[in-house]
Amino acid sequence: MSALSRTQVRQVVGLTIAAAVLLVGLRVLRGGPKLSHMDFVTGGPGALEFCNAADPRFVPVVSRASPVALTLRAPVPAVANRPIEVDLTLRTNTGKPIGPAALLPTGAQKLNILLVDPDLADFQTAETEVGSAEGAWSFRFTPHRHGLYRVFADFTPRATDQEMYGSADLPVGGDQHVLQIEAPRATPADVFERDGLRLTLRTGKTVRAREPAELDLTVQRLDGSAISLRAVDGAAARLTAFDRDRTGLVNLRPDSPPRPTADRAERLVFKVTLADPGPYVFWARVDAGAGVVSAPFGLEVRP
Repeated sequence: MSALSRTQVRQVVGLTIAAAVLLVGLRVLRGGPKLSHMDFVTGGPGALEFCNAADPRFVPVVSRASPVALTLRAPVPAVANRPIEVDLTLRTNTGKPIGPAALLPTGAQKLNILLVDPDLADFQTAETEVGSAEGAWSFRFTPHRHGLYRVFADFTPRATDQEMYGSADLPVGGDQHVLQIEAPRATPADVFERDGLRLTLRTGKTVRAREPAELDLTVQRLDGSAISLRAVDGAAARLTAFDRDRTGLVNLRPDSPPRPTADRAERLVFKVTLADPGPYVFWARVDAGAGVVSAPFGLEVRP
């Protein structure tokens, strides 16, 4: 066999370099199987619906057939008042991984994690990090109570351009009576004061199931000084509602920009439709410059 010519050597080297660059590029892009709109549709009367930003509604995530599956895994058992890192795998029901390339930003992240304990007293959000495998994510948080925490994922598939939710449960151990940090219990009050702020949540009329409702959230400083709100998860404020049994949620953005009031407060309006009557807890999150402040409000929805 004759030796390769210089031209042939250059061609082989060029092809080798091109192949190496292509492999590196594929690793960077980390593209898994291409997902279509039908990968996020289950069909049937019991199927989970997409979120409609123009008509926000409570979504019964747990009781409906979901096209996505969340799997949680922690290296050690979760214990109240101890930080823990949790690995999360997000896939379609057909087993296709859902990585960052398959998602559009929803608020400030591509995958938003919302956690709440059985009493709806400890509500938290967590920042997500992308794992080494396609469809692998992770997040850190410190549970303040014990029991079966419900973990909701809020995301927007690129294939649908519509927001949707998924859920999974994470058991948390610990003695409820020796917790050093006690999250505030949600009570049916419309005023909540914390960290120098007063948050007020009111409705203009009785909130009834399956009827659009308008909620007014006002935020002001206790010392009466001027206030300016910073973004929380990509919105001027957030209002997240759970039913008592945690069968689902709705993660609301204000319907319009904040409006200043005569008493130097900021007023935000949220619109929502709640499917079933009963007690709900709305967790408001605002940032007036010193970090996010969370406040729970109880709301009874009438038939």
